[in-house]
Amino acid sequence: MPITPNHQQLIDDVLQLVLARVNELAPAIGYSALSPLPLDQMRTSPLAKELRIIARYSEGYDLGSGSILPTIQHVARLLYPKPMSTSGYHLPPNFHQTPLGEMVNDALARHFPREHRMTVGEVTKQMAVTRQTVHDWADDGTLMPVYERGTLTFQRKQVEDLQRRRAARKKSRLV
Repeated sequence: MPITPNHQQLIDDVLQLVLARVNELAPAIGYSALSPLPLDQMRTSPLAKELRIIARYSEGYDLGSGSILPTIQHVARLLYPKPMSTSGYHLPPNFHQTPLGEMVNDALARHFPREHRMTVGEVTKQMAVTRQTVHDWADDGTLMPVYERGTLTFQRKQVEDLQRRRAARKKSRLV
């Protein structure tokens, strides 16, 4: 299945940036930089394959079996690892406004239909917190943001789970 030319260009740009980063890091730990790799070779890499899966899914193609989330999470860990950590990731501010962020969020919005998500206003009402708190939760990873055409939303189940955990902590402090 082909992907749009814009998504192919985005994937090519990401692959070239990753190679540049590897060539910056390798000498820092005593390895020589990699020889330039032809774009055709980079397009056959596991990272390129995962990026194409996300692109296809965001374009509306069926994934087949499984979930898009592990693929998105793996790519996020590769491209945006938590500093000095071997697991997890931290997306940069305004990631959703970048071409890669838009593609990822299109895939997330498709994976989590709108009726299974809540807006910032809905979360503030349900959780009795400020809008800033909700935005902080999006920034620190407490809640996974899903941007759909620029609108910040959250998975309803994740919000309800957070509400239960907060209630349990509050209850345990009272005992």
